[in-house]
Amino acid sequence: MAGGNTEHDYVALDAMIVDYLLDAMTGLYQPKDDLDDDLRPERVAAARLFFYGPPLGITETPVRQGQAIPDPARRAAFDHEVAIKLPEWQTPEVSRDWVAERAKQLVEHHGDLADCRIVAEVEACVALGGDPEHAVLLTFDRRLRTRLQPHTQVRLLAPSTSWDSLGIPSGASPRWTPTATNPLASANWWRW
Repeated sequence: MAGGNTEHDYVALDAMIVDYLLDAMTGLYQPKDDLDDDLRPERVAAARLFFYGPPLGITETPVRQGQAIPDPARRAAFDHEVAIKLPEWQTPEVSRDWVAERAKQLVEHHGDLADCRIVAEVEACVALGGDPEHAVLLTFDRRLRTRLQPHTQVRLLAPSTSWDSLGIPSGASPRWTPTATNPLASANWWRW
């Protein structure tokens, strides 16, 4: 990574961020057309994290959520995005029961079982080889972050918070650069 710190050893994404990145990578997202003043900076930060930040990954639950997208073309694009650009963190077989139990514990604080399962999956994957305090789950979901942060060591961050904490200097070279045929190659909104 060009500049910044390395306190984000493991960065997982929820399905909404992957879905948004799909729009960004295919040129469907344009910040100038985004009327949501709260989400616009989060979307731009998510794209910058993809290009400049640490490697991003995805756990099993967001993959399953993507596979449930009703539109076959959109589902195929989601699957392609994950297969090519985002490593899938596999929950170890010995941890599956623990993940299910942990998600049930977390659901007492946040009513969405799928969200709770994602947090538990990140906890399980990181526990095998890393420090949970250096693990991040990126999500646009403010309620998830607020309700579950007190109950996990995994840092639940909005993309803009994660981006700001990395301290990547303006003008740094991205880890990834869109190919000439990618709609983002001629766009500047994601560049830092």
